Amino acid sequence: MNLYEYTGMDEVEQCEELWFNGVQVAEREESEFNIALYQIHNFYIELFYDKAHKQLHRLRPFCNTNSLDTYLNNLNISALWS
Repeated sequence: MNLYEYTGMDEVEQCEELWFNGVQVAEREESEFNIALYQIHNFYIELFYDKAHKQLHRLRPFCNTNSLDTYLNNLNISALWS
């Protein structure tokens, strides 16, 4: 499956595909959202979870690795040097 096939599916199908085939690789917080980063097939998906309403707000699929910078800048690798 590629990114275009994924985005052509409805939201329920997208969530099922993410649940069964996605691997969570990082997470971060913004003021109102917890955001989980998943890798699935050959692309990534950010899952935005609304903290106040305790529900999924949106999925943002992408394949451009420049979008990973927000995760890499917060990566703590100090434990690798112990």
